[in-house]
This record gives sequence, C-alpha cells and structure tokens, in this order.
Amino acid sequence: MLSDQSKPISAISQILKTFKTFKKITNQPGFWTGDDWNRQGRTKGTTKTIKNRPLIHSKGSRDKYWTTLITVMSTHLYVQIYLFFALFRPALHFLPCSKSLRRIWVLGCDHFKPEVLRALPASVLTVDFDGQLYFRGRAGPALRALGTGRALQRPWLVQAESFLRALSTEHQKVPDVKLQPSQQLQLVELHLGEAQASAEQIKDTLRQLPHLRLLRHYQLVSALYHLHAAGWRSGADLPTYKLRNLDADFSHVIRCRMSPEPVLPADALQLAVRLCPSATQLRARFDPQTPHDVLAPAQHLPRLHLLSAVCVSSGQRAHLDFQDVAALLERHGEHLRTLELKVLEEVDVHQVVALCPRLEELVLSGCGNVTPPSCAPWGCSSSRTPSSLAPLRRLRLLFYADGDDFSWDHDVPQCFWRWTLLPAKDRSSHIEGVFLESPRWDADTVRLLRTSALACKERVYPDLEVLSICRAPEFSPDLVSALCGGGARHGAGAELPRPPKLRLVHLSQCEQLDAEAARALRRDLAPAAVIVD
Repeated sequence: MLSDQSKPISAISQILKTFKTFKKITNQPGFWTGDDWNRQGRTKGTTKTIKNRPLIHSKGSRDKYWTTLITVMSTHLYVQIYLFFALFRPALHFLPCSKSLRRIWVLGCDHFKPEVLRALPASVLTVDFDGQLYFRGRAGPALRALGTGRALQRPWLVQAESFLRALSTEHQKVPDVKLQPSQQLQLVELHLGEAQASAEQIKDTLRQLPHLRLLRHYQLVSALYHLHAAGWRSGADLPTYKLRNLDADFSHVIRCRMSPEPVLPADALQLAVRLCPSATQLRARFDPQTPHDVLAPAQHLPRLHLLSAVCVSSGQRAHLDFQDVAALLERHGEHLRTLELKVLEEVDVHQVVALCPRLEELVLSGCGNVTPPSCAPWGCSSSRTPSSLAPLRRLRLLFYADGDDFSWDHDVPQCFWRWTLLPAKDRSSHIEGVFLESPRWDADTVRLLRTSALACKERVYPDLEVLSICRAPEFSPDLVSALCGGGARHGAGAELPRPPKLRLVHLSQCEQLDAEAARALRRDLAPAAVIVD
C-alpha cells in the first residue's frame, strides 16, 4: 500500500488505465473515467466540467496526487486504493459536494486501516473492498468479462467460484436503510474482502461505526471477543450490536503457517451470539484441531439464512464433521437459503435435502460422504425419484466439486442429482448456475436427466446462465444440448430452442467433447460463449 504522499504523479496514468477497464463493467452515470482525463488533458489548479462531471485537480508539487470528484448526483463510486486515499483526506474541503454518494468500491487494497474511513462523506452507507456488495443487483466483473478472452484464464475451480459469486451477487438486493440525517458518518456495511486486518483494527472499526449491520471479515468474532470477554466473565452488562453476520476463524492457521494456538477461543461464538442476536449469517473456518462443538451456540440464534462451514486444511480428519453441522440444520434448516460445506466429512445429502427445503444456493466442495449411503431409510432407488424426499424446488445455484483425495468417499449418491437438477413435476426449474467437477453420473442418471430435458415442452432450465463442467467423461454433446436447450426435437435436424439467458458453457476435460462437438454446441447455443478445453 502506498500513501498519497509517496507516489509520483507520473504513476497516475497507470492507475487511470485500470479505470478504463472498469468503465465497461459499471456503465453508471456520473462516473469519472480515464477517457475523460485523456480528452481534457492535465491542467493543474483548475476545475472543469466534463459531461456535467466536475473534475477537480489539486494544486501542489509533482509528488502529490491529482484528485477527482464525482458529480453531485452520483450514488456509486469505484476507485483504486491510491485515489481513495487522495480523495478522502481530511485536508480536502470539497467532499460535501458529494451528498448523494452511497456506495464505494475500493480496488487493490491489501491492508485495511480504520482511519481511512474517518474522512468519508456522511452520506456513504457501504464501503466494499471486495466488490460483492457493490455489484448487488447487477452483473459483476466476472460476468461482464465474458467474450473478452479474460474470463477463463484461471484454473477451473477458481473461475467457477468466481462465476458462482457473481451469479449470487447479481440476485442480492440492496437493503433499504433509513437513518436520521447526520453530519457524522453512518456507515452500515463494510466488506474487507481479502484485505489483511487485525482483531485490534476490527475493534477500532466497531467503536468508530456503531451503526454497522454488516462487517465481513473473519476477524469479526475475534474482535468482539477481545472487546467484551472480560465484561462477559464478570457478569457486566453487555451491549447489543445490529450486525447481521458473524464471521469466525477457529483454525490454527495464521498467514499460511500452523500455530500451536487457535486463532479464536472455543467459546467465542457463544459470546458473539449474545452480542449479535439479529445475526442471520454464519461463516466459520476451522481445521482438524478445532473442537467439534464450536458451532453449537449458533443454535440459539432466532434464525439463520446463510451457513458456511469451511475446513482450511486437509490431510487428516477433523473433529468437526457433518453431524455437528446437522444439529444446526435441524434448528435452522427450514429458513436456510444458502449452505456452503467445504472439506467436511460424513456429509449425508439426504439430511441436507430433508432439512433444508428452501435452499437457493448449495455448495459442496471437497466433502466426504457418509459410508455406506443412507439411501434405504429414505426410499431411494437408482431409477426413480425418491418417494420420501422432494426436489429442492427453489434451488438456483448448485456447486459440486470433488476436491482432493483425502476424504474417505467422494461418490455422492446418484439420487442427489435428481433432487437438485430434476425439476418438480409440471414445474420448470429455477436453476441459474450449475458447476460440477467430477460428478460421476451413472448411466441411469444421464439417461433420466437427458430424457426429462428433451421431454419438457419448454426449456427444462429456462433461467440457466452458466453451465461449467470439469472432469466429467459422461457428458456428451447431446446431453449438454439437452440441458442447455430443453425442448424436444421435432424431426431430424430440428434446432433446440435457444436459451435466452445462457451466457457461458464451459466444458473442461470432458472426454466425449472434441473440437467438432464444440463447433456444433456453439452453433446450437449461440450467442452464449461455449468453451471446450
């Protein structure tokens, strides 16, 4: 991270090149871009209006930043971290002009410092160092990059998770926040992304921003613990926070190194639940040494909409397994919308489907399944839909990755695919994104899904936007066309209906798909991007 005092002005042109890249992403009125800068030149000490956008240059030596100002009507701003420091300095007095500014997306921040928030305009409600909050309700960078050649330059797992996040963010709603007018900053959402921050810095942020309803960083529960543990043990009165999320790290991993001490005490979540009774999101990281019952206090929350349990290291079995998570599903599964399980053992997908009927997003990555499968008690068979379990009718996003080979059993029961991908009778599926790595569909599953798709009068997945498959030899051109197109063929050579929302079909390491199949799929599924590698 560089301060605005140490970067020569010659480097500002490099920063502005980044702005050009994101011009295509946002397309929002009131944004100042590098193109505006290039057209107007670089005149010191002047104020110009470019398409009703005032551009303010700061006076000073060549070692100072030139600063920019968005218009009075602008509500969104994206800015590189260098210009963020230049814009929001206490020494600048033009900030009251931006009374409409609500959300800021800060790019390129590696280290978070609470003091950077103190000079923000009082109107700002959201500061996002990740992009996940900024792009709620619209396509993010990953989706906008389709067709530019940059979208698929990373390994399959990395880019698939990127598309998953983008689709999830696109359908999130910006909360309606009503606060009393104030001259003080009333920030309600802060997402630190991958920026490094200590528990002490998060503590300072909590003291500084009492109106926070969302603070995304895995040091959050640790900061709450350090702030109030002493008072909690002594029986003192505890405050109540408005936070809707609890992010906790119970692992022994600190900056990719194993530590003999856990990052977070085992009873920290109990205190966090007491301090944040309105929390509806729980994200927990753990490792093989984490006690199995650290998540139990979450049962006392009134309601959970999101649950994420991620093991950050593999190679040995963890004490915390699916049975510990299942206790939370029994308590909160009826209201759960998002479930993410990564590198978790003894997963029983039957319980997931039975306890979480309203799931909209399901992520299973690197998990081991209970052995032998518990199909018999649920009445499952390989040739028909389970009699005692209903499909997940609200499911929009399905992410399944085989992961590493440390788990005992990565073969998910075949009935799982019917619950998730086979739509309910006489109903179209709500699926928008399917991401599968080594799903291991057997012949019956392939035949059932293909036949059901072709027999559907309309598209079986009318809302499908992204289909991303890796290491799946069972996927043939006909199967892909059926899943993406729907509708039966009405004769030799008849075309499948083209899905109106389909953006990307990525097929990686699928043995039945060669160059000729790729050309046929591009023709059938145009204008969607079809990548076969």
